Amino acid sequence: MTGNGEYGALLYGAPTLEKVIFNHHRFVLPNGTRDMQPTVISGRLECVRDKALAGDYAGAQSTFASGWSLRWTLAYHPGYELQLNTPGMTTVNDYVRITDFRAGEVTHTWTDQYGTWQRHAFASRADKVVVHELLPAPGRTVDTTLSVNTALDGTPTSVTFATTATVSGGDGYLNLRGTYPPGQGAYGYEAVTRVVVSGSGASVTVSGSTLVVSRATEVLPLTELGRYETSTGWNSKPLHSALASLGTDYATLLSRHSAVHSAMYDRSSLDLNVSAADRRLSTSELMTRQNNDRSVIDLALLERLYDSGRYFFISSSGVLPPRLTGTWKGAWADDFTTDANVNFRVAGGNTLDPSATAVTAAGGGQRPPVSSALSFRRGGVRRSAGIPSATARCCSRAAVRRPG
Repeated sequence: MTGNGEYGALLYGAPTLEKVIFNHHRFVLPNGTRDMQPTVISGRLECVRDKALAGDYAGAQSTFASGWSLRWTLAYHPGYELQLNTPGMTTVNDYVRITDFRAGEVTHTWTDQYGTWQRHAFASRADKVVVHELLPAPGRTVDTTLSVNTALDGTPTSVTFATTATVSGGDGYLNLRGTYPPGQGAYGYEAVTRVVVSGSGASVTVSGSTLVVSRATEVLPLTELGRYETSTGWNSKPLHSALASLGTDYATLLSRHSAVHSAMYDRSSLDLNVSAADRRLSTSELMTRQNNDRSVIDLALLERLYDSGRYFFISSSGVLPPRLTGTWKGAWADDFTTDANVNFRVAGGNTLDPSATAVTAAGGGQRPPVSSALSFRRGGVRRSAGIPSATARCCSRAAVRRPG
């Protein structure tokens, strides 16, 4: 998973069919409650008190609640799934998926008889775009078809979709538009992926509503997302324009993003005096070791869990605080339930000194940064917030290995 505090991308699948689910913090289904105002109930307070003091609790509750009906919050929904179909990729050995917590980058690699194939991706905080790079094994090329899938769990059935594929200036553009039910609030949302190909003889062509990439030594899909209040919001193609003006050097784009992301990540660390060798183990290896001996907590795994937690908190915090499941679709409508849920969701962030992840408050201002002076010692272990450390760097990669 990768996120920039507004966009989220979940990467999964197999080399024959790679999948990326895109999410956006503001992708919520309108339900007609935009202009709804709360009922004025202050005048009922004295009556309610009298009933409660007399033991008529049901009557007190009904007096407060009369005159309005329950209205649900806006349900969060996924954007869509980008699919990369490469049916010829049948030999897959040594598959590894790595999340570099400090750089904010996800990498997939595998091998076949030709060498190592690579995939890299990140959601850029600097450029507000999801960047994806596809690299073939030495001497080979990337030949794949990019398409859109909207049949996802949690996608509202009331949304209608239209997908178009075009080529302009040698680059492909895959455009999804989702239209919400009329008269409920916002009009719809959009996602555009610009596909840039490199290499002698490389091409990107249109086949129906898909893009076909052939003979590429590098493929760079760049994706932006947006939500529109009116039916004319996407007419000027703002996402197309933003993508067309974006540079296409992966290393440069990653450097711009990582400079922002790593500065946030380095503000806290957890050091449990774990050996360097243990910190180099993959998450799968740490979990296996812990499961083999559950009598004692594996400290290397505990460090990794802390790193994972701060990575996901940072990735899902920015324009809004994290939803119940970050920026990844899950249960409970993934909304901001204002009882204890939001408080519990962000409570752990106090250890991270998340001043740069301050969220816009209802009045248009920003919440003040959490103090960077949090620190304590317990049992000889130091945890500090706001202090970059070597620990944050050496335990910042999590790998999951899958047999070929």
